[in-house]
Amino acid sequence: MIVLALDTSTWWASVAVVADGDVLAAERERASGSHAIELLPLVERTLAAAGVALAAVDAVAVTRGPGSFTGLRVGLSTAKGLAYATGARLVAVPTLEALARSVVGATGTVLVLLDARKGELYAGRFAADGAGGLRRSEADRLVTIEAVTATLPERGVVVGDAGEAYGDELRRHAGPHLLLCEVAALAPVAIAVARLAAMRLAAGEADETMAVEPEYIRLSEAELGAVSA
Repeated sequence: MIVLALDTSTWWASVAVVADGDVLAAERERASGSHAIELLPLVERTLAAAGVALAAVDAVAVTRGPGSFTGLRVGLSTAKGLAYATGARLVAVPTLEALARSVVGATGTVLVLLDARKGELYAGRFAADGAGGLRRSEADRLVTIEAVTATLPERGVVVGDAGEAYGDELRRHAGPHLLLCEVAALAPVAIAVARLAAMRLAAGEADETMAVEPEYIRLSEAELGAVSA
């Protein structure tokens, strides 16, 4: 089974082609403008590097959130279009879990933090056993940096893009056994997206191509305007 996976939930876009668990190709680049402009060329390059035609793809996997509102919309709409055009199955997976699974060899807590702007972060907490096992400790949620620093684990890894805005504050509160890791230091997140999708497909799960929607956690500006109106 060949899975084409996409992640555009942060400024780093990644694409991977994985066949029966083997990574055929994976590419990553930081957006210089909009993912809408750069994502499809990245898909084309990754497929070419893998030696796989788009028509041969069995499933298209994508992160569904939380993350950048615009990034999630671009990634999901692109994945929907590719799945619809090829007849491939569509599988959407949680962004924060994909990021957590991108950390190799972690033990203890894997705390995933993405900058949600407005002084808030998207947070997901997982427990890792060092041998690839990972279980969710709590549901993804929207938190303040103060709430994060008050509950940092003693041992483990903090991963995500929150370090760009809050790195100094996180380092002030982190103990000696807590590693801070940026997205760019990981393998392309799309690899973990593909593997999560393969797990869902093996369980007989997939998403209805045109029905799946992003999971923002926080209301968009348009939704906030509608609520206040």
